[in-house]
Amino acid sequence: MPSRKPVLALTLISLVVWGAGCSHSPLPFTPRRFVRLDALLPLHPSWSQIELLDREAARFRTAVAQPGMAPYEPYPGLTPFTPRVSVPANLATQRAQQVDLDARRYVESLKRSLGDASQSVMALERRREQRRVEAAVAARLTQAVETLRNETAVRSFAITQRLRDLALKDIVARSRMQDLAQAHSREIKPLRDAQAEHAGILAEMDRLRVENRALLTQDVTAQTSRQRDTFTREELVRSKERLFKREEQLR
Repeated sequence: MPSRKPVLALTLISLVVWGAGCSHSPLPFTPRRFVRLDALLPLHPSWSQIELLDREAARFRTAVAQPGMAPYEPYPGLTPFTPRVSVPANLATQRAQQVDLDARRYVESLKRSLGDASQSVMALERRREQRRVEAAVAARLTQAVETLRNETAVRSFAITQRLRDLALKDIVARSRMQDLAQAHSREIKPLRDAQAEHAGILAEMDRLRVENRALLTQDVTAQTSRQRDTFTREELVRSKERLFKREEQLR
């Protein structure tokens, strides 16, 4: 501790000077007091922890150093965990019910999905069959027109050949009638037979000409269009059979 005499002397001088310049009386002198820090430290709330830390640090400094690293050994007190193989009966039943419910939902969802897919496929197949039926009917009508035209051409050619033969017979019959008429025979039966034969030839030629004209002027398309309903019904029956087989494949 420093000497208190110089401090007291300096304090008295300052008081005398200050008191000489002031009109009021000086304040009473309060002596200074001192407290040691080592006496206050034990009063701190954390002082016990500081002392504990100091003791632990001193113990570590004085401890004997180990020759090497200590091996790691697991704590042998814990027994190995063995899961339960079986579950409680109520929990097993609940899980089985939940699995069965999920399976049914999945199956129902799969059925709906497959049903929707089958309906889409069948709708597409019906549109294809409709176009197929229309194309088949049109093809059969075209074939019928071609067939009828060919038959008409064949029949017209046959009629033309028949008319040529009848034309030759007509010439022969005219010649015969002319000969019989110039013979001045008393028997008229041969002449009448020749005239009847000639009349039959002319009638047959007229009939064939009318038939040939009707063949050449007939509307082939109109005649074949009457068969459209028949062709459509037949193709629809075939289309239904194909659709039925397709449905059987999708099931």
